Amino acid sequence: MEDLLKKGGVFDGIAGVLIRSFFMGVALQLVWFCSILFGAGWIRTVSSQWFGITPREFEIFNYYGMAFLKLCLFMFFLIPYLAIKMMMNRK
Repeated sequence: MEDLLKKGGVFDGIAGVLIRSFFMGVALQLVWFCSILFGAGWIRTVSSQWFGITPREFEIFNYYGMAFLKLCLFMFFLIPYLAIKMMMNRK
C-alpha cells in the first residue's frame, strides 16, 4: 500500500484524471449556462418544435439538468480527488 502512495503512483494518476474531468465538466456547465443565457429564445423554439414542451418546462429541465450536473461533478470527481489528495498527504 505504501508503494501506491508514493509520488507518481497509481493514486496520483487517478487524482490527475479526476481533477481534469472535474474542470472539463465545469467548462461544459459554463458553456451550457452561456448558451441558455444568450441563446435561450432560439433553443427554446427548437426544443418546443422537437419535443412539444412549454417555455416553463424548458426552464425547469435546464435548471434541474444544471443542478444535477453540478451535483455529479462534485460527488464523482471533486470529492474523490480531495480524498485521494488527503490520503497521499497523510504520513
